[in-house]
Amino acid sequence: MVFFQVTIELMRVRRQSDADFVSILSSLRRGECSKRQEEVLRATADNRIESEGILATRLCTHTEDANVVNREELAALPGESRVFPSVDSHPALSSHLDQHTPVDAKLVLKVGAQVMLMKNLNVHRGLVNGARGRVVRFEKGGGGGVMPVVRFACGREEEMKAEKWPVRGQVRKGKDSEWWRLTLLKFLSLPGWSNPVEEATSTEAGLGLLYPQVPRHDAGLR
Repeated sequence: MVFFQVTIELMRVRRQSDADFVSILSSLRRGECSKRQEEVLRATADNRIESEGILATRLCTHTEDANVVNREELAALPGESRVFPSVDSHPALSSHLDQHTPVDAKLVLKVGAQVMLMKNLNVHRGLVNGARGRVVRFEKGGGGGVMPVVRFACGREEEMKAEKWPVRGQVRKGKDSEWWRLTLLKFLSLPGWSNPVEEATSTEAGLGLLYPQVPRHDAGLR
């Protein structure tokens, strides 16, 4: 079997149609922001974008800052917390799975918690990666366990289910293996109130790849 390495550069933006918004996003990815772009962004500060009781997501520069906001918001909610731990194929490699999967090893929720989808669930129904919602109740699922039901900003309610997150790696030289994390919530994470602009790759600095979650939606500059 012969493998070829091919580099493909994507030139056309398809997620957004607002030319000004596309230009601003491109500049931010390069670490640039002109005076005019700053003025355009500041002019959107008073826009009302809340819907279905879901608050605008606050972007933070560091992962831990976002975690602090989310923990404080969750603690402020009334009611009992429910803990949903993940199941890892190799528990000894849990720290490795923490670094290579976008979901936490443990998810703590309450009714009213604001959450975000981490994978596409149903694109045509608006249940896409980055879609935000609120936990409206907990119900006994088909597998017998209690699962959260989430109402999303698009107005749809969805019962969450388990999802597998595979990671490929080498257990020893020349031998590939697949590890996985099974989260007991389908596609859910808890950056709903606050989200880091960087994806943390260093536990010391909490800094990493600049990739805002906002551009996943065709929101424009509304």
